[in-house]
Amino acid sequence: MKHILFLFLISFSNILFAHCDHPDLLAIDSPESLENVDPASIAATMYDPILDDANVTAYLAHSSNSGNFGFGAFDYELIIFDKIKDGNLELCAHVAHGQLHETRKVAYTITGMNSNLKADHYFELCPEKEIDKRFPYYDHVCNFWIRPDEVFVFDESKKNKGTRGDHGNTFVYSTAKLELNDDNILECLGFGTLFNAVWSSYFRDIVLGTICTSEKNYFDKKKIKKIAESVGVYGIADPKKSLRLEFHK
Repeated sequence: MKHILFLFLISFSNILFAHCDHPDLLAIDSPESLENVDPASIAATMYDPILDDANVTAYLAHSSNSGNFGFGAFDYELIIFDKIKDGNLELCAHVAHGQLHETRKVAYTITGMNSNLKADHYFELCPEKEIDKRFPYYDHVCNFWIRPDEVFVFDESKKNKGTRGDHGNTFVYSTAKLELNDDNILECLGFGTLFNAVWSSYFRDIVLGTICTSEKNYFDKKKIKKIAESVGVYGIADPKKSLRLEFHK
């Protein structure tokens, strides 16, 4: 059987391909199909102390045929975190989970994930499109990915790095800094990992995320390792109780 391999890059601002020159490839039926839900109902998770006491919103969608990809049933969920102090962003973060159901012809691969997590792709800022305005989180304070005239990206990592999660999963990451229009600088970690192998090197579940913080020199190796250990999907790869968000405990 011929296997078609692909990767949905679930970007910070929307679920279109993040690369600016790509057409509007949507992995769910429509932006309006995203439902605002209780964050505790979301299976995907990550943890870091800076996420404590953050504002949290969550969304869920099911597509019967992967939007305009046409690759079969697809589930998508997203949690967005933010903190604002004295009018400045202190934290913008998200964790997103995509699950495929018909994996005889399609699956996620480490190679595909690694390619899309390269900093110059993952942190690419794209001018907004009309479809962006249809997403329920279009006006979210952290949705600066579609406002390239207001944000300057610099210090992108030249190569991806990796470590292991708590379930033997490969955790791939890249880094960058964002300067916002108020001179506020955020240090960012973008990451991805795969769970639920359906055959050798091919997976059913992908988790992608970003943590951006105003704290300087925040992402050292020890910190990144802890974040890697916390990333999971309940029912598939449960995190340790000590590495769970408050609403997931």
